[in-house]
Amino acid sequence: MSSVKETSSSTRSRTSKKNQANAKETQDTDLPDPQVVGEMTPVVEGPEMKKKELIEAVCARTDVKRKFAKPVIEAMMEVLGEAIAEGRVLNLQPMGKLVSKRSKETANARISVLRVRQSKSAASGQSAQTMQEAIADEAE
Repeated sequence: MSSVKETSSSTRSRTSKKNQANAKETQDTDLPDPQVVGEMTPVVEGPEMKKKELIEAVCARTDVKRKFAKPVIEAMMEVLGEAIAEGRVLNLQPMGKLVSKRSKETANARISVLRVRQSKSAASGQSAQTMQEAIADEAE
């Protein structure tokens, strides 16, 4: 047994000597100074929107009563959740295009990381005005 330990310790010492020599070689070479490529802009999260607030906002924009809008919105959220779980790409304009980048199953939940791409007009709220105009046209 002792011969095995001696062999492994001598192998370790040879390996560590090689690692030290490699480290000295990399230190001797002229490496460029690290530079910042671009500044990171922090993402500021707004207040969280709950389902109740979403239903109220939809009812306010569409003049649909809450009792009619709630089951439709809940069904829509179930369908969207199932599509995200399947890893499907969602192209839902004016909301944007949602692409699932990765997902992970845990004991209590599925964690999905999505990339959302929105047009600048959707992000600025111009689509809400278009929606109001379309509803007004239908009412006439």
